[in-house]
Amino acid sequence: MRVLYVSVDLFYTNPTGRLLSAVIDHISDVKFFGPGFVSTEELSSGLNSFVDRNGPFDIVLATEKVALIDPNADFSSEIERYKRLYYFNFPESDLRFLPQIASDYRLLKIPRVLSLLQNDLYNWNNSHADMILASADVILSNGLENVVYVDEMQNRSSEPWAMGATDVFVGLVKEYPSRFASFPLFVSDSEVCRVPHVFRPNRWAVPGVRYRARRIAAEKLALSGHKLSRRPPGSYIHKAAEMIGRMPYSGIAAAQYFFRREMENARAVYTCGSVLRQPIRKFFEIPAAGALLVCEPCAGLSDYGFEHDSSCLIISPEDILEADQFLNDHSERAQDIARRAQKLVIAKHSTLARSVQLAAVFKRLLAGTFAGARWSNGEYVLLGTPDLRVGTSYSPAA
Repeated sequence: MRVLYVSVDLFYTNPTGRLLSAVIDHISDVKFFGPGFVSTEELSSGLNSFVDRNGPFDIVLATEKVALIDPNADFSSEIERYKRLYYFNFPESDLRFLPQIASDYRLLKIPRVLSLLQNDLYNWNNSHADMILASADVILSNGLENVVYVDEMQNRSSEPWAMGATDVFVGLVKEYPSRFASFPLFVSDSEVCRVPHVFRPNRWAVPGVRYRARRIAAEKLALSGHKLSRRPPGSYIHKAAEMIGRMPYSGIAAAQYFFRREMENARAVYTCGSVLRQPIRKFFEIPAAGALLVCEPCAGLSDYGFEHDSSCLIISPEDILEADQFLNDHSERAQDIARRAQKLVIAKHSTLARSVQLAAVFKRLLAGTFAGARWSNGEYVLLGTPDLRVGTSYSPAA
């Protein structure tokens, strides 16, 4: 299978964008196009020229960095935003090719798959939906199992950014389920830490405490005597990047290092998906790091295979001290739950696992039988007649 990948090669504190390249590399003969992937000269020749010289391709996979660009918009301010958020090692002027790349991509006659893995899905308006429908035959993003209508969200006023949330994306998934392949975030092998809890210096970590549930949990743990990092190092690094107008590579590397160390030094980590109940990457990073996942659940957590008291502890932030007592009284049990969750993530939510799942999506797309894909009770299911469950060797009892 030959795949054309169209995006921008960026370094970000959340490594998902670069890991997606590894997922595709596992399953196809892939060619990369976009700023950072090819030379300025290659970019100036255009996407169509690249396809003519390197094709034919069976599938083109693009990201939101291409598909959500308005070809008619002024891209100057967007370039400044890129410089502050991401590190990249190509000339910044190469970013000016993106609007034309976006326009050319939408007109390709190859089956088009679009990744929305790093997009703020609740910040959409109708123009976002129109661009997506014009840009993809299959969309990799949140799926039916974890979309939540705004009026179903509780305590929304406690997180100011949630007050502007819209139902545009949710409506798109509900209206066109056969075009969506649920594709949650995932981890790489390098993020797996097997240090036993007995050797970890801290009982708790609560990274990113600005969300309501994390804030409450952190406050209660702090009052009970636990010392927590109240602001993630990444927040200082992003603030510095705003001041100097550019994100250095050392900033990205430092933010990732300190975030992982915080989890790897803790026996338990509390998280949530904000009041939007999003399946953020921490739900997979925490088990990969070997810590016990204690959480206010995101929408769809059980469909991803997580079970309370088996592979996580589902605890409201107000009751976090009950989990603290559990860690104190049942340390071996906590270690067992953490290890079971780690094996679940390796088997079903790792780079290799996503490559198996994406290969199954590609196969049905090329056969003309793709009818949607979602997670259900811990299994990845391709919808159709019949439904197909994408297998794994993972067993909860293992």
